[in-house]
Amino acid sequence: QGSGSTQEGERVMATAWITEYSHIGTDRNGRISLAAEPAEADTVLTYTTTTQSTAFGAGTVIVRFISTANCHIAFGSSPTATTSKQYVPAGMEVWRRVNPGDKVAAVTA
Repeated sequence: QGSGSTQEGERVMATAWITEYSHIGTDRNGRISLAAEPAEADTVLTYTTTTQSTAFGAGTVIVRFISTANCHIAFGSSPTATTSKQYVPAGMEVWRRVNPGDKVAAVTA
């Protein structure tokens, strides 16, 4: 049983945190690319059925996504998350290169 469902098959409400970054930094040797703090924005997305985030900021190029429930996610200008999209286990960080103005959609698994 996934952490996005109840025993009766009803989906539970999940929460995801989305952090937006506009700059890519490197380690002291200039080798490892990292999202540079401070973040541009932090967004909380509450969902059960497919739900889109607000549009990413004009400077956002990287996002970090983490959810309280097993879920499926999709990115784009008007994404729809379905169970055929990328699966993300509860508590796993997902980092993605995105376009400014895009959104992420999530649905519980």
